[in-house]
Amino acid sequence: KFDSIAFVQSLANSPIIADYDVDTMPVYAEGLLALMQGAREIILAEKKYEDVHLYVQFVVEKDGTVTGENIIKTSDDSYNEAILAYFSNCVFSAPGWSNGIIVRTKMTLPVGVKYK
Repeated sequence: KFDSIAFVQSLANSPIIADYDVDTMPVYAEGLLALMQGAREIILAEKKYEDVHLYVQFVVEKDGTVTGENIIKTSDDSYNEAILAYFSNCVFSAPGWSNGIIVRTKMTLPVGVKYK
C-alpha cells in the first residue's frame, strides 16, 4: 500500500535544484508538489507495486515552456519515456528571474513512489 505521508516527507528532504543562479524560481500554476504528483500518477498507473525513485532534469524557458527533459537517475528505466512525455507537455505560469531579468532555469526534481 502506498504511504502518502512518507512520500511527502521524503520530498521535503529531496533537493529541488536550480542549476542557474536565480532570485525567483519558475512557478508552476498548480505548485511543484502537484507537478511531481502528476508524474507519480504515471508510475502508480502501472500497478507494479514496487518502489520507484527518479530525478528528472529540464529547462524552464523564458516563455514558461519546458525543454531538454532528461532522466538523470532512476531505479527503473521502464517509466522514462512516459515521464519525459509528461514533463515535455508542462508549462510554467512564470519563468525564473535573476537580477530583474527573465532567465532560462535548469531544474532537477525528484519523483518517487514508496510502498510499505
